[in-house]
Amino acid sequence: MGIVAFQWGENKLTLLQNREKCDSWETKPAIWDEGKKILRSQPDNNLGTWFGISKKGKVVFLVDPSVSNKLSLSDLRPVDFLQDEMSPCDYARELSADSVDGETISNGLVYDIIVADINLNSMFYITKKDANKMHVHYEEVEFGAHTLSSVLGLDSKSPKELRMKDLFNEMIGKEQVSEMKQVAEKFVYEIKEADKTGASSSFDIFGDEDRYKTMSTIALAVKPTKEVMFCERYLENNGKWQEHDFTFNIE
Repeated sequence: MGIVAFQWGENKLTLLQNREKCDSWETKPAIWDEGKKILRSQPDNNLGTWFGISKKGKVVFLVDPSVSNKLSLSDLRPVDFLQDEMSPCDYARELSADSVDGETISNGLVYDIIVADINLNSMFYITKKDANKMHVHYEEVEFGAHTLSSVLGLDSKSPKELRMKDLFNEMIGKEQVSEMKQVAEKFVYEIKEADKTGASSSFDIFGDEDRYKTMSTIALAVKPTKEVMFCERYLENNGKWQEHDFTFNIE
């Protein structure tokens, strides 16, 4: 489960993502791949990701409705995009129901994925809402501010999503891009604060606030100069928040 607020434009992207998980799950910090070309969040199984960015300028983030302790296979899909040479549009087509490959790899999954290429100024939204059907919808995402939630998808007009977008715009409007670490701290980082700001999309839907809460927050800023700033705050099993950040340049 999770929610994302992001604003993107020509060769730039600002993003905040909260990942909601069962409080019995382990949260691991983001890692580089062996070649230090792809930076990704790290699920329990260490195989997929719900957020990743490559030095080639490819970005992917995912929200899904999974509330079980089982591996969500949809976490594996974003890694394919980061490792492949496909454009966002081509990748969206591959996952769509009118593609033979799409019908195969999408079977049984439910997800909402954003794939983007900063160098190409291209971003696509891909969604599959029914695990029992093959159909996958995709559409291009225009420049501007957007929200993505595991319950309501892209740019929902619900009061909670609109409040969350307003909060995001207010926060990035007041802070300099270089202060994304502080923005991440101000964004939702525990259940009570998430509920106050309206930034949590899933707790009230599933009605299990005691078990599911924000376990990690990612803040990303990609400048037109191709400088990237990535900050992650994550909750350890001992209840303490840890944080780390990365800076690098897109090639």
